[in-house]
Amino acid sequence: LKKLCRNEQICPVLYTLPSGAVRLSGNGRPSAFGGFADVWEGELGKRRVAVKAMRQLAELNIQDLCLEAVVWKSLRHPNVTDFFGIYHNELGLCLVSEWMPHGTVTEYLKKNPSGNRLKLASIIMDVTKGLSYLHQNGIIHGDIKGTNILIDARGEACLTDFGLATLSYSNKLPTGSAGRGCLRYMAPELMDPESIGLGKATLSLQSDIYSFGMTMWEIFSGDIPFSDCRQDATVILRVCKGERPKRLLGTTTSAELPNGIWELIQRCWQPDPEKRPEVADILECVESVLVVQ
Repeated sequence: LKKLCRNEQICPVLYTLPSGAVRLSGNGRPSAFGGFADVWEGELGKRRVAVKAMRQLAELNIQDLCLEAVVWKSLRHPNVTDFFGIYHNELGLCLVSEWMPHGTVTEYLKKNPSGNRLKLASIIMDVTKGLSYLHQNGIIHGDIKGTNILIDARGEACLTDFGLATLSYSNKLPTGSAGRGCLRYMAPELMDPESIGLGKATLSLQSDIYSFGMTMWEIFSGDIPFSDCRQDATVILRVCKGERPKRLLGTTTSAELPNGIWELIQRCWQPDPEKRPEVADILECVESVLVVQ
């Protein structure tokens, strides 16, 4: 199916929703704005859904959209956002997925600032379970960050946005994927592959782990990594020199990192991908922190 989408720019009928199946709701404005797409609230039958409408869709984007649908539709896990299909309406081609009432984890924590380390560790546990499911099935997410983690009605965290997701045996980094938003979470070997003897930037399970380390830091800090850097080039320079965000002390907008989580984050940030923990190790570590808390 992935080969069919890539070569023929065709999305199988199984992954599309029939005309008229989705009705947009709200005040006629998107609920959220992204770099390449807007998200609208809608209804699919009696179910509230998120309708992700691409602003510009070139031929390559059509391939990517279909590939994302094929990967995402096959996933079934409590910590992975449900996907219902591709839909065509007045907005163009859209991805229709489960509606998450609390928005991204970034938005959720801004509205509900918490020094409660137990709650933050619980969110990290949810994401770890979702990531473990992906990796067990040979899927690399490719773009783990706070804005790609949604909070459902139960208050549980779910991974979303599989635009860069790929199978671990077909993992060439897509052109243009080093976008402004994900650079701050990007593993150093994707910025400078020659530094570890690679001929090209290649997404891997290990690069997911690095990004997850940055995301754990973000969840506890309430801020994006390297927020003091205005230019992407500065971020790249600092990361490739081995710099990483500093450990946080508890404030009104952030929670102090538990020792176990901080040590885990540092392991995820290792410049050598082979020295980073596997997701099973992360699960074990976060579980131990939750028990202590």
